[in-house]
Amino acid sequence: MGTRSTTNILDENGNRLLCIYQQFDGYIEGGVGEKLIRLLEDRVVVNGYTMEDKERRNFNGMSCLAAEVVAHFKDGIGGAYIQALDEDYVGSYDYTISCIGDGKDSKPQRLKIKMQSYGDVVYDGLVDDFDLKLVVGLE
Repeated sequence: MGTRSTTNILDENGNRLLCIYQQFDGYIEGGVGEKLIRLLEDRVVVNGYTMEDKERRNFNGMSCLAAEVVAHFKDGIGGAYIQALDEDYVGSYDYTISCIGDGKDSKPQRLKIKMQSYGDVVYDGLVDDFDLKLVVGLE
């Protein structure tokens, strides 16, 4: 039996844009959580992009980020599924990705992630401030 997870991606206005259900490896350490951090760290969301943004692999809006998350986790049949937005799915681990700001100005927006383990919030903050040792209780 797999360790199920959901990843919700919110748009610039805080509305749910995408929900991904993953059947396996949903845990934080070495699983979906850590993979999300590695994918998102040191990147920002912009509104219109330059060559510098392209080189830095930034995201042109949250829908661009959502497409990249799907591409990152989907590699064949099964495993990762897109879920209907009008239903609530809960996994053993649940992740919510959002950005600071509404994207209407030209300032890059930093990324936030909320991580829940069996319903308890274990991290809710900036992606770039995430420290795995603090979240999983390692020394």
